[in-house]
Amino acid sequence: MKKILTRAVLAALVTLSATGAQAASIEVTKESSSLIKIDNSVKYKASQATSNGKVTVSKEAGNDLSGTESVQPIFIRTLAGQTSDAGELAIVEDGHIFIPLSVYQTVNLNTISIKNNKAYIALPAPRRAGDMSYNGDRRNGVRTIQLATIERNGTTYVDMSATSPLLGVQAIRTKTGIELKAPLGALDIPTRKEIKGSLAWVFDPTVSASYGVPVAKSGTSVVSPTWFDLSEKGLAVKNGVSLTYANTYKDEGYRVWPLVTNQFDPDLTSKILNDKKYWQTIADDMVLYALTYGYDGYNLDFEDVHYKDKAKLTSFVTYLTQRLHEFNIYVSMDVTGYSDSENWSMVYDRKHLGKVLDYMVLMAYDEVWASSPEAGPVASYPWVKRNATALTREVSPEKIVLGVPYYMRVWQRTISVDDKGKVTYGKAKSRTLTMKEAEELKAIYADRVQWDDDLKLHYLRFGNDELGEQLLAYAETGKEPRIAGGLRNKSATISEVWFEDEASMAYKRELMSELKLAGFAAWRKGFETSSFRQFMYNDAVPAKNVPHGTAKKITKLPSFNGNESAATKQNAGANPFTSSGETAGTVSAGATSTGVAVTGSSSTKVAVTKES
Repeated sequence: MKKILTRAVLAALVTLSATGAQAASIEVTKESSSLIKIDNSVKYKASQATSNGKVTVSKEAGNDLSGTESVQPIFIRTLAGQTSDAGELAIVEDGHIFIPLSVYQTVNLNTISIKNNKAYIALPAPRRAGDMSYNGDRRNGVRTIQLATIERNGTTYVDMSATSPLLGVQAIRTKTGIELKAPLGALDIPTRKEIKGSLAWVFDPTVSASYGVPVAKSGTSVVSPTWFDLSEKGLAVKNGVSLTYANTYKDEGYRVWPLVTNQFDPDLTSKILNDKKYWQTIADDMVLYALTYGYDGYNLDFEDVHYKDKAKLTSFVTYLTQRLHEFNIYVSMDVTGYSDSENWSMVYDRKHLGKVLDYMVLMAYDEVWASSPEAGPVASYPWVKRNATALTREVSPEKIVLGVPYYMRVWQRTISVDDKGKVTYGKAKSRTLTMKEAEELKAIYADRVQWDDDLKLHYLRFGNDELGEQLLAYAETGKEPRIAGGLRNKSATISEVWFEDEASMAYKRELMSELKLAGFAAWRKGFETSSFRQFMYNDAVPAKNVPHGTAKKITKLPSFNGNESAATKQNAGANPFTSSGETAGTVSAGATSTGVAVTGSSSTKVAVTKES
């Protein structure tokens, strides 16, 4: 039996709240069992009606309603204008109006079905005419999308504060309760919410718990959960799509702009770009999902696109943007830095895209990509500044969002000395480091970390064992230690890290101000430490005031010269820029991982070895 409160039970609860009574019996015409909270203090339980038609209402110790809940009776207005009592109640909580799905389904003229415990609604996409919007024409096709619902006390509800009346049900608060009707005429278009101040943005591919506070204490906070992919059937939904997630962030003041990928599949993307029948279905789905879940923006992450489809990509993004703008939905798109990679950089017509998009996110990271045979930083300051400055020549700075990394990489390579004393280095292999892991390495090697004032980064390299340390010392000084057997014809493994931290980020944030950019977008949420999150929350701190160790140029291995195009040419078939493949391993004192094992304590040097 569904746990729905009847109006009779509500009356009893109100009476109990006013009198302080412990229990009461009232006549009811419908069985009911539910929990409710009255006046934000006393919780009551309405038990199932007994055989004599009475229901007992008593105080209840606990339930899963919390916050500022109240209940309102629901009335249904028919197409003929008549009003009837639905016999069930809505939950009104913190500005949200939750209607039982069964009632929503009764009022809605569109088909609603249940599959695998999820509700789906089939309807045509709405159309805009002038300043108003109307129900769509079924002759133009019907789309089936997942309805935004939430579970409360075993009952499925629709949040009428998030779900637009354009989906088929309009909720109106009256003096007597909540009135529902199926709108047939013109409806207002969702209001465009203006952006205030700079954007403080985080990408959230794992759809994680909220910070509980904005990304930054000033400006507009944005979160982009990875929820959708392009597909031949329209917008493919990932498992994590959630009304609760969207509501939580919106209630905390965030703008929720889900990320849409092309699955980084150039052939699939080409098929979609070259057949406009896909364009309409994808655009329809994007409009409907935004109207269902109540968010007002999207982030397009289309990477690895065939260069031959460059013009089609521009036309497709222009089409999507125009459709979404009809309903005041913001559209942003991610682009890589400049390079000679056709599929990963040259495919973007940045100048034209910048004219139609609301925002363009410059992914100013993966300067040296994960699979590069050459070790190097994720985002050195000269490389970031060069790309950001170049983009401002094609796109208005107020539309540019600087993508910043919350990650870095530990690089491993062999170091060898031949019989003549010549030092050579092998190809590099990398693993992603989160900021927490990186700070642990910093603590262990505190006396070895140096500040590179050219790259505006902290840098560390060390031998993974005693022989590695000896070979590294020989490479740096040219002095061969007097040890048994010497160092000739020997090899070992060394590690390198170019750190992303508060010191490096301070320079990037100064650059945002210098170029008058729209804000920052971080890849990715969950990789940062709590102290770094606090640093980003605060207003920008001048780089000169952020401690960064010894400000001197350091000796670097000859593998990196700060030229991203040279690294790009090394691996034409690899993905030099994408952020989606980043995964965090674990590098910590006394722990092991699938990539690098670290042993020792903060007071000793550690041995880093490759795990099988």
